[in-house]
Amino acid sequence: MKYGLPQSVKVCLWSYDTDKIDLSMPDHRVLIVKNVLNGGTTPAVSWLFDTFTKEEISDVIRDSNVSEWNKKSLLLWSLVFNSSPIKKHVLHNMNTIHWNILLLYKKLATINP
Repeated sequence: MKYGLPQSVKVCLWSYDTDKIDLSMPDHRVLIVKNVLNGGTTPAVSWLFDTFTKEEISDVIRDSNVSEWNKKSLLLWSLVFNSSPIKKHVLHNMNTIHWNILLLYKKLATINP
């Protein structure tokens, strides 16, 4: 089911075709929450709070990646909802994985010359 979005929210979704956004789709709901909290005006945030539950907003923050947020917005909303992203920097995590693989490879090479 599609719902009309207020203009204050559409502005936050400037890079998307807002006529195709469907509030009944979970991915669209996540998109709306992130974009409104990152750059929404007071009317957009008020609409968000009227439309989404506190739990849903908190879950979006928790399940997101730090790199998806404006630093100041993330700090504010993490305090308001007592939630912070569990996914840190993807690049840092990948570097750690690659480093561990390299160390394992070196260790195996010394065991089996």
